[in-house]
Amino acid sequence: MEPGTGSTIAAPQDRHVDESCPEPGNSRFLSLADELILGIIEQIDESKALCTLARTNSRLQALVEPYIYQSVVVTHAGEAIDLVKSLKSRTDRLLAIQSLKIAYVEEDENGMEALNFVLRDLPNLRYLMVETPCINNGPHRDCEWESQCRIDFVPLFQEVSLPAPRNAMQPFSMLQSVVLHAHADGDDTFTLASNAAIFLHPTLRNISISCADITEDLYSSLKGFEQSTPLSSLTFIECNISAIALKALLELPRALKELTLGERQYHFRPSPTGTLAANNRIFMEALQRQQESLEYIKHVGGDCFLPSLVELEAKLLPAFTNLRTMELGPWSCIRRYLMVGGTPPTLETVRFLNMYAHPFIPRHRLGVIAQMEWNEAVDIAVNKLPGVRQVDIVLAKDYVRVLEAVSMKQGFFPLDHTQPSWAYRKRRDDVYRIANPLRARGAGFRLYHECFPEGRDFIPPYLHGEDTPVEVLVYDSDVPFKFGAAQYSNDEEKKDPDGKIRENEDGEVGERGN
Repeated sequence: MEPGTGSTIAAPQDRHVDESCPEPGNSRFLSLADELILGIIEQIDESKALCTLARTNSRLQALVEPYIYQSVVVTHAGEAIDLVKSLKSRTDRLLAIQSLKIAYVEEDENGMEALNFVLRDLPNLRYLMVETPCINNGPHRDCEWESQCRIDFVPLFQEVSLPAPRNAMQPFSMLQSVVLHAHADGDDTFTLASNAAIFLHPTLRNISISCADITEDLYSSLKGFEQSTPLSSLTFIECNISAIALKALLELPRALKELTLGERQYHFRPSPTGTLAANNRIFMEALQRQQESLEYIKHVGGDCFLPSLVELEAKLLPAFTNLRTMELGPWSCIRRYLMVGGTPPTLETVRFLNMYAHPFIPRHRLGVIAQMEWNEAVDIAVNKLPGVRQVDIVLAKDYVRVLEAVSMKQGFFPLDHTQPSWAYRKRRDDVYRIANPLRARGAGFRLYHECFPEGRDFIPPYLHGEDTPVEVLVYDSDVPFKFGAAQYSNDEEKKDPDGKIRENEDGEVGERGN
């Protein structure tokens, strides 16, 4: 979401400009017109090279500095102080900043508040990220949290979201995208509270919020602003989300296109709200507020008992007339609505974020839960999605724990991060149960395994500097008997007339190969 192609830098500082006689090569370069020099500068994406060029002389400094300051990252208090000094010394630099990422750790937070002196004076800011220390990290679980956000952005959002006198200078007046991971202190550590003004911002098109409680308290503060914002993408990551609050939030955009609802999965404190699935009727009413514009929905639901099929109102999803892609976790009640009747007429892709092994689930139950989730995904994909052209299943990183916790006789085999092994026929048969019917009707099926290539696992939200998971392709129905790097060509010879793979007594079939 970050705009522009400018160099990303941390805490730019003033440098001495050398006005002495340039080298002959530099002289030829400086003889070029400004337009040609700017064309060359635009091709440089390394901040140190830009800073070196800016120190050559005052002419190049004036041309280069807008690119140096276009995208700024601040991760330490010292950088924050240096940046503020630099901007105060030459206020035209304030005009250059279009992207500002603030991400710091608790050990180096004293001094970050210096940024508050310039934050409201960035008239061309398009992208803002504020990422503060995370209370969910281990050291803070057994002690009082005192590290509240040092960046005072809330009053600025409140100011720009309220009616202002004509010609009044407002902060964040060009802001397009914002990413927030910011904790308060005391009882309001996770409460969105006054931050709700962000949802009323008149120019924001993309909002991403993580580790927050989206409670019913928002409802009254948002009334009267229905259909008033240009928001097109709304993302919640690791949030407790009230269905009533979500309904109020989805009243605001004129035409929301993308919605990601990531409910709490990894957290050590009780939720102040029920899960969306536990309030499925209001949840679906909330989604219906944007049923004509939504093109993408992702829902990773909180752990709960899903509603029974007889409790659900059928034929709700066909009303979503522009929906093209859905990504659904195993505890998403939207899966149940797919089962009871009808799909959006424009739906092209469904991705099941399957086999999620929550760390709080007893290991002896993991295998049963995993098989139930798989069977449900197979049923939906084969029987409930007649018009969908692509179905994916993503095995979460925790899936390895599932495989290690169950017997090989159940058809599971431990996956290697880079070359999954599917030597047991029963496991492959599970894949063929979904791939063969889809392939027969011209649709595609892919199976992925989510992993961390560097070997260190992290949990969402993935903060600045943390590794993020990648999806490794395990199986593609376009190459129907290949799993990872292993080719099982004998599987084709052992198909029954109905397309199912016949069993051997030893459960083995096929051969290894590239």
